[in-house]
Amino acid sequence: MNPIPRSITRTLFRFRTEITSESSSLAIRELEVAKYKASTSLRYLAGLVVLPWGISISLQKGLEP
Repeated sequence: MNPIPRSITRTLFRFRTEITSESSSLAIRELEVAKYKASTSLRYLAGLVVLPWGISISLQKGLEP
């Protein structure tokens, strides 16, 4: 457990980044991370919908005479 909350250290890191003008590379990196998280979430949600549906259809076809 860290004695300093993560939000405070993150805010200080961003403030230092703004001062040293590394903000454009940080913004690009944050955009890439957000895009990765969004695509991962969408794939997970698609799996939650598609897998049960596919299993149901395959079981129905497998049980038919």
